Amino acid sequence: MRRITPIVLLCLCICAGATSAGAEDEAIQFDKIRASESDFAAALAAHRRGDWKKAAALYEMAIQREPEFVEAMVNLARVLLERGEGGAATEWLDRAQGVRPDYPGTVSVRGTEALRSGRTQDAIEVLSRARHRAQNDPEVLINLGAALSESGLHAEAIAVLARATRAAPRDSAAAFNAALAYDRGGRSVEALHHYRKFLALSAEGDVDRQAVRDRIDRLT
Repeated sequence: MRRITPIVLLCLCICAGATSAGAEDEAIQFDKIRASESDFAAALAAHRRGDWKKAAALYEMAIQREPEFVEAMVNLARVLLERGEGGAATEWLDRAQGVRPDYPGTVSVRGTEALRSGRTQDAIEVLSRARHRAQNDPEVLINLGAALSESGLHAEAIAVLARATRAAPRDSAAAFNAALAYDRGGRSVEALHHYRKFLALSAEGDVDRQAVRDRIDRLT
């Protein structure tokens, strides 16, 4: 039987050890990713409930486990905007853009921040750029439509929001903003349709439901 010399045996042992260590590192990394995705899913659930504090904590935990988790960074920015923490939201958006410059959600949330700050024209410019990158992204379309509607550009808003409702037929925000655009544009039949659709899609606790019911009563 051919014998392996000690020096070669040592080399083989080192290689085997390195392979084993590499496999362990991969397993640890995989576990971190799974835990991060679990945190993200829980954060989304809290986000949808409007539990901003819990959602923010869970998004941050997901990012700690996976430092380049862009979707978590952008969603954390969304939550921070809801909490009125625009500066912190901008920091997370900058970080997300540094990791993935082409991610449309980052630009969309920047547009949302501009719209909420009353910088409607800035919002339109930012969201129009985002639309060029992601033609059918529902969030971009909804926010762009809302900005156009706020600017009194009703025909343009209706066109964009009609596309948003086709892209996301089960999205209550798309229905709500489309209803507003049609209403402001004097198209009451389409407005009523989308107001009713909003009521069918939105949760009972949604703060806009009563105002929508009142508006339906006035239009009928």
